[in-house]
Amino acid sequence: MDSASSIDKVKSKHMDNTQKIMDYISTQMLGVISTIDPSGKPEAALVAITETEGLKLIFGTDKKTRKYKNLLNNPHVAIVLGTDLKVGVTVQYEGVAKELSSKELEQARDLHLKKNPNSIKFAFKESQTFFMIKPTWVRYSAMAQNPPEMFEMTF
Repeated sequence: MDSASSIDKVKSKHMDNTQKIMDYISTQMLGVISTIDPSGKPEAALVAITETEGLKLIFGTDKKTRKYKNLLNNPHVAIVLGTDLKVGVTVQYEGVAKELSSKELEQARDLHLKKNPNSIKFAFKESQTFFMIKPTWVRYSAMAQNPPEMFEMTF
């Protein structure tokens, strides 16, 4: 096999894996996000999530929360999606969060509300803000199927 076709196969597998992760995340309304406080201690919270192109995730939070203060200090996060034992799929996700402003925030909020309409009660509060997370590492695990499937992607 020549190197060009090897590269094409790797790119194809990467795209298949990306789509598999996106398809699964699209079924998930909530995820547990972990942030780090200024003293280095982890803190976790359940958040409504929305997926976008490039495996980026959107979530909203109030500016009075611990996670908001933590993210201003350290934008690195970890998220776990999928806790249904019947489905048996989880996605572990690490990335860097960026607070959105003006037009980006409006677009993210609109997209988020399409997937998570129950978030409307928070979405337009003055203290509400939205973050977009760009992935740095993702692991997909489907352990309930036979044979189990697991793969990782680094960005």
